[in-house]
Amino acid sequence: MGRISRLGRPAPHYVLYLLEELFLGVLCIYGIFSGVLLWKLRPAGVRHAKDYMLAMIAFRVIDFCLAGMLVIFAAGPRGLRLYLAWRSVLPVVGSVIYAAIWYSYLVKSNRVRLTYFPEHSPETRLANASG
Repeated sequence: MGRISRLGRPAPHYVLYLLEELFLGVLCIYGIFSGVLLWKLRPAGVRHAKDYMLAMIAFRVIDFCLAGMLVIFAAGPRGLRLYLAWRSVLPVVGSVIYAAIWYSYLVKSNRVRLTYFPEHSPETRLANASG
């Protein structure tokens, strides 16, 4: 195990917490970057926004699993039952639903296609073919 801190928690908990916060910060910055590209009507913004949604799902699932492992390490299987209560699962489920809705919107929406990729619209293709 690791060195014990003054608060009685093993040092790996603090390392994992620091890494979690670091990755969350990078993910937030990437989300802002994607949003700015969408705001400026850049076609690359759609790809970055979809990548952000996938990264958010991956982060939430990995974070949930790592926290569960830490609970098992600290409190044993009894603690895992408490961890798997609805309050700890709900943020993961909410993030997955949120990302799935927005990802499908970015993929299927006519408004997104016409706004960010007007050259792929049926009207433009028809005009190019006839003209």
